[in-house]
Amino acid sequence: MGFNSAMDYHTHGYEGVLVSFSRVSLAPEIDFDKLEIQPQDFVVVSTAKDICLTYAFVESICQPSIILRMERVNSQFTANPDSRTIPLMTIDKVQSSSATNAHFGYLQALMADNHSASRLRKYIILREAPLYPSISADSVLAHGPLKKYRRKQREVIVMAIRTDSYLFVQGMTEDVKLNTIVGLISFLMSMKKTVLLATYSGTALDNILMACFNENLSNFIRIGEPKIRNFALLQRSDKTKVSTVENVDQLTTLFDETPIIGTTLMSLKHEVFRVRKFDYLIADEASQVLTTAMFGAMLITQKHVIIGNPEQHPFHSMSTTKAMNVDDNIFTMLATEKNTVIFPSEPSGKI
Repeated sequence: MGFNSAMDYHTHGYEGVLVSFSRVSLAPEIDFDKLEIQPQDFVVVSTAKDICLTYAFVESICQPSIILRMERVNSQFTANPDSRTIPLMTIDKVQSSSATNAHFGYLQALMADNHSASRLRKYIILREAPLYPSISADSVLAHGPLKKYRRKQREVIVMAIRTDSYLFVQGMTEDVKLNTIVGLISFLMSMKKTVLLATYSGTALDNILMACFNENLSNFIRIGEPKIRNFALLQRSDKTKVSTVENVDQLTTLFDETPIIGTTLMSLKHEVFRVRKFDYLIADEASQVLTTAMFGAMLITQKHVIIGNPEQHPFHSMSTTKAMNVDDNIFTMLATEKNTVIFPSEPSGKI
């Protein structure tokens, strides 16, 4: 197959592209009626040299083309300016149930007989309300100035420090959100806390980490390949970091002593998360992932700052899970007026 065209795609809170591939003249004939691939199937796109360029969902099949739904267009889809040839792609159905198994694994971990699981069950199942014990202004100001933040941003930072468990945040614009998250991380670093920064999309994760880097919060590891090709991010990817160590002890020290670990919520199968615990989870785009993925992140963190839009539902809930009435996101499950900082939809003046 060869890349044909792409167009932006937005529905149910999911943003991405629809990418069309067509059979090229030199490729074998395709009997579309006998294809095992069907609409809504999960597929992997590869070339002869690069296996698994990206994952996608099949949007539609119409001979001689197939349209896929994915997060972004990979640069290797298009013709190389030097060769002027269109790269040949293969599209294969993903038969593995590893993603499903991961979600069942999070549910199993939630029901385990240990302190972390027992504590989380109080909030998830018994719906025990979080507490926000009073703290002195001096105890907060000792870790950084608050005046440079707007009123609602200050509320997020202070409430995140006060909470005994979790805090929801909704309604922030992108620039305010970046500034707030970086400000909160700055305070937490001053307090010698560790942070698991998790997002739904890789691009959102990279934007936050780049903002952290620009504010001298550069001691982090980015799990997985950055979506944004930035030198600072590439140097702090787990692949690059691991290449600098010589033995297991150094590897353990590297992951144990790095205070900020960034990951997408779908990359929690990384080995570090089997052994590492964190003081804080800061989860962005949290309403766009299945609640079970949130459980996986919450089980390895002590306190949780959950950011998102309750009107956005998990992308995967658009089909089978929606029909089963299990398309709730973490906001619709737990957020209330008392545990949520809500930013005005159309801010005017100070927020």
